[in-house]
Amino acid sequence: MTGFPNAFAWRAACAADPVLAIWAGPWAVCFAIKSGNDATIFNFVEGKVAADPGTPAFVLAAPKTIWARFLEPVPPRHHHGIFAMMYRLPEFSIQGDELVFMQHAHIARRVLEVGKWLALGRSLPLPVSLHPREGARAVPAVTGRYVPVTIGGVTYLGSTCCACTPRAPTVGNFMG
Repeated sequence: MTGFPNAFAWRAACAADPVLAIWAGPWAVCFAIKSGNDATIFNFVEGKVAADPGTPAFVLAAPKTIWARFLEPVPPRHHHGIFAMMYRLPEFSIQGDELVFMQHAHIARRVLEVGKWLALGRSLPLPVSLHPREGARAVPAVTGRYVPVTIGGVTYLGSTCCACTPRAPTVGNFMG
C-alpha cells in the first residue's frame, strides 16, 4: 500500500514548489492531512511553509486505504480529488473550520499533489499541473459544418461534425 512521504521531505518539497511560491503573499493557513492515525501539519505564514507546526484550522482526514487509492497513478472513481472524496466517500472528512478550508482549498490541493508526486517516487520539480498526464495526447481529426435547422419558423445554424449528428437547439451548439 502506498502512503504519503515523510513529513520533513513533504514540507521541504512544498517549500521548493514553484506553484506555491507564486501564490506566496500576505495570507496564512495551517492545516493537516491525516492518514489513519498519522497526521502531517502544514503551516503557511506569508504564503510560505513555516518551520513552526502551528495549530491546524482544518484537517483532511481519511483511513490509510482511502489515501492509498488517492495516491495511485490513476486513482479510481471518487478518489481523484478533495471534493470528489468529500461528496462521495463517507470515510473522508474535513474536520474543523470549513470556511478556512474553502478559502485555501487550492493550497491543500497543491500540497496533496506534491505529496502524491513524492509518493509515486518521482523527482522534483513537479509540473504545474498533474493534469494533463505526461506525454502528448492524440488529437482526433474532426471536421464539421453548419446545417440550417428551422424550428417554429425561426432558422438556426446547427453544428455537426463527423462524430455527431445535428442536435436540437441548445445554447452551446446553435447560433441564431
